[in-house]
Amino acid sequence: MSAFKILIVDDEPDILEFVRYNLKKEGYDVYTAENGKLALKLAKEVVPHLVILDLMMPGIDGFQVLKSIRDNEATSHLPVLTLSAKHITKEELNFLKSNHVQQLIQKGNVNLDELLGAVANILTQNTEELKQPQPEFKPIVGKPVVLIVEDNPDNMKSSKAILSDNFTVLEAVNGIEGIEMALKFKPNLILMDIALPIMDGIEAFKKIRNNPELQHIKVIALTASAMTQDRETVLAHGFDAFIPKPIDEQEFFNTINRTLYGK
Repeated sequence: MSAFKILIVDDEPDILEFVRYNLKKEGYDVYTAENGKLALKLAKEVVPHLVILDLMMPGIDGFQVLKSIRDNEATSHLPVLTLSAKHITKEELNFLKSNHVQQLIQKGNVNLDELLGAVANILTQNTEELKQPQPEFKPIVGKPVVLIVEDNPDNMKSSKAILSDNFTVLEAVNGIEGIEMALKFKPNLILMDIALPIMDGIEAFKKIRNNPELQHIKVIALTASAMTQDRETVLAHGFDAFIPKPIDEQEFFNTINRTLYGK
């Protein structure tokens, strides 16, 4: 039996059983709660290694459960993976990110491989963080190195022109090449186009986040679509920020500075 304890919170019996059954098959100790009140009780009693939390529930919903978990000293550290069938607003997404939700998975047709991969990655990552002392933050010395992953020559040219005075710029034209360049040069920041050939930006981003050598690198998504819903979908994958194209130079620099320096 695995030492990992997982609490699943969902008011839909079919989803609850589907997730419970497949996690049990993987050897995890699984606890279930069909409402927010029971979830908070079990979170305190069991102190699981991971909470898989449905956001939309009657009574105490997932947002309230998350806030209560974070406000309680005994459970404030728990990793949380959320499930949602609803459109996440910008405010709700900001709330989830500020409360350290590690991944958002869409319900309706849950991808089992994605779910199991996310669970394994979160548990492994948090176990390693507990085992190892956290490295001290090292300020960037000299020009920050930025890797641009972009297959459109005109967009690459304009991005380089904006960045070249203040950053050392590296180039890649698809997701696979982007990962190879990131492994070779360990840039301070990656600007990742979403619509890439061979391997798209989202798949490349997932591989970067799953690689211990690269997972600390900040990644900003670039996409030609500036629609609000697309923005939130991109950020829900875990990107550190989002820049729409065509690029506005001031917004471009502001987003990069916030991501790199928190200002």
